[in-house]
Amino acid sequence: MQQRCIQRPNWVLFGDSITQKGSSPGGWVARLQDAYQRRIDVFNRGYSGYNTRWARAILPHMRHVMKDAQLVTVFLGANDAALPDLTSAVQHVPLSEYRDNLKDIISEIQGQGVKHIVIMTPPPVSEPHRLTHAMATYGISLESSERTNEVTRQYADVCVQVGADLSIPVLNLWDIFMKDASYGDVLLNDGLHLSAKGNELVYTSLQALIDASFPHLKSDAMEFDVPEFRSLISMDQDPMPQYRSILCLGGSSNTSSSSRPLASAIRSKPPRRFLTHERIDLSILKMPFVTSVMSLRNLWRRKSDSSSSPVESKHAAAATADGGHDKVVECILQSPLLSICNMTEKDVKENVSKYMDIASHMIQSMGMPDRFEDMSVPDRKRVYQYYLPVCVWCESQLMEHKKKNKSGPLVLGISAPQGCGKSTLCEQLESVFQYLGLTAASVSIDDFYHTRKNQVAVAEEHAGNRLLEMRGNAGSHDVALGTKTLQALKNATSSESTVALPRYDKSMHQGKGDRSDESTWPVVRGPVDVVLFEGWMLGFSHVKNAGKVDPDLDTVNSFLKGYKNAWDRFVDSWLVIKVADPSFSHRWRLQAEKRMRDAGRTAMTDEEVAVFVDRFMPAYKCYLPGLYTKGPTTARKGKLLILQVDENREPLEQQPAPLSIR
Repeated sequence: MQQRCIQRPNWVLFGDSITQKGSSPGGWVARLQDAYQRRIDVFNRGYSGYNTRWARAILPHMRHVMKDAQLVTVFLGANDAALPDLTSAVQHVPLSEYRDNLKDIISEIQGQGVKHIVIMTPPPVSEPHRLTHAMATYGISLESSERTNEVTRQYADVCVQVGADLSIPVLNLWDIFMKDASYGDVLLNDGLHLSAKGNELVYTSLQALIDASFPHLKSDAMEFDVPEFRSLISMDQDPMPQYRSILCLGGSSNTSSSSRPLASAIRSKPPRRFLTHERIDLSILKMPFVTSVMSLRNLWRRKSDSSSSPVESKHAAAATADGGHDKVVECILQSPLLSICNMTEKDVKENVSKYMDIASHMIQSMGMPDRFEDMSVPDRKRVYQYYLPVCVWCESQLMEHKKKNKSGPLVLGISAPQGCGKSTLCEQLESVFQYLGLTAASVSIDDFYHTRKNQVAVAEEHAGNRLLEMRGNAGSHDVALGTKTLQALKNATSSESTVALPRYDKSMHQGKGDRSDESTWPVVRGPVDVVLFEGWMLGFSHVKNAGKVDPDLDTVNSFLKGYKNAWDRFVDSWLVIKVADPSFSHRWRLQAEKRMRDAGRTAMTDEEVAVFVDRFMPAYKCYLPGLYTKGPTTARKGKLLILQVDENREPLEQQPAPLSIR
C-alpha cells in the first residue's frame, strides 16, 4: 500500500502592512485562519511598506509557499498611491507601472499552479487622520497628507480594471469603506491602517466574496484534515470512509502489512505527530490516559527504536540531498550556546534529523531560503546557533516540568532589553511549540498596562515624575490583571478551559495607547502546555536606595516590590538575554527608525528616540546588574538560562558562566 500524507491545502495572503497587521488579535487574517481551522493553512505574507515594485521583485523567491496554493489574495496599492512629492515619495509607483506590476504579479502566481486568486483594492485614506497621526505620534507637522483619498481611488480603479481584464474577482474595499461616511473614525485607526471594525469588515467582505466566487471553498463545505475526535472514541465504528486510506484502518482483503497492529508498528516504526505527514494507527488513541499530543510524543519516545528518526522536512531533505547533513551538524556544533543549553556533540549527531526538522519550520516561517547552502551566514548562525539551542533548552525544561507536574503548563519567563530581538525569539518559540503539537500561549508585560484612563491617573498622582508620565516602568501596569491572567493560564488544564489573553494597542489615542477592546482578545483553549511570558523588566528585583541612580526611580522601585509575588512567582523557568551595555537599546531604536525612513515611512527623529529610550535607562542601570549576577527574582537551580548577545544581536563567542543558584 502506498503511503499518503495528511496534508492541508494552503492559502497565501500577499500584501503590505494591512495584510501583515491582519495577523494581530482580531485582525482580518487571524479571523480567516480561525474560520478555516483544521481545514486550511493560511500563510500571511504581508510586508509593511512594500509597493508593487518591491513585491514583484521578491515574489519569485516565494515560490516555495506559492507553489500550488489553493487560493492567493493580492492586496497592494496603499503604498503605491503615496504622493510623489511628499514624505512617503519613495514608495510612490505611477499608475501605469502599478497596472503592469499587478498583472506581472498575477502572472507569476498563476505560473505556480494557483487557480483561485482574489485582488483586493486599497481602502480609502482619511487625510485629516493622517495629519493628526503624524503630529501625535512623531511630532511632525505636515501641511498636507502624504496620501489622498482621491489618488487612492484611482489605484483602486486600476485593481478593478485589472481584475476585469484577467477575469479575476476583485474585492473593492475602497467602495465598501466609503459607504460609511465616518469610515475615518470607525474603520481606520490612523487614517490608513485598519481598526478593529475595519478588520472585521474586510474579513466578512472577503469571506462573502470567496463564498460567492468559489463555493467549494466555503469553510463549511470543506472537510477536516483528519477525523473529528468523536469518531475515534469507538474503534468498532468506522471513521469517515474518505480517511480510510490515509489512516490505514484496514478492513480490506488486500490490506498490506503497513496497516499492521499497533504493537508491531511500534517495534519497527513509531507513530508520529500529524505534522510529520506520517501514517498514524488510530488504535493508539483508544489507550487510557493518552489524551493529548504531548502524551503521544512521550509514548513515542518511550517505545520507539533509537534508530528511528523523524521524517525530514523539505529543508532537511534538501540538505541531505546536497550532502549538507554533515554541514548542518558542523554548524550547530559551532554554537557558543551548546554547553549552557546542555547540548553535547553526541546529542547533536543523534538528534540532527529532529533539529533539522525544527530548524526548517523556523526557516520557512521567517522566509529564509529552503536550502542550507543558499542561506546567508548570519541566517545560519541565527537559526542553528542561536534559536535552535534555545528551543532545545526550552523543550528540555518542558519535559522536566511534565515529569514533576501531572498537570499545569510550564511558564517560561523571558527577560530581555528592548530591541534585542526577544519578540522575534518568542514568536519562533511559540511557533515551534505549536509545530510540535503543543498548546502555547504568549503574553507580554506590555499587555498588562493600565487603561489610558488609569495611566493618566497614575501620572497625575505622581506629577513631575517623568518615569511615570507614560507607560513603561513599574507602576504603569495593571498588576491585578496580570495576576488574574497568569493564574487562569496555570489552571487551564482541561479541554474545557479557555483563557482570554489581554492585548494593548499602542497606536490608540495618537500613540499614547490603551487596552484593546476585550472582544478582540485572543482566546486560548486548554490544556495549555507552555506559557511564554516576556518583558523588558521581568524578574527585576527591588533594591535599596534606587533614588541614587535617579530620584524619580524611588517611586518606581516601590511599585516594583509587589511584582515578584504578583507575577514572578508563576514563572517556572527563566531565559535571560544579557547585553553588555543597555545603551544598545538606543542604537537599536535608531536603526529601526532609520529603516522606517528609508522605506518612506514617517519615523521619530534622533532627538525623539533619545527621549523615548531615556524613560527606561534609569531602570536598566539600577536593576540589570542584579539580574545578571543574582538572576531573576524567582530563579531556581537548573531552571535558568542566561545568554549574552552583542550589538548585532548575535550570541557572544564567550558566554557568561552559569550562576550558582540554590
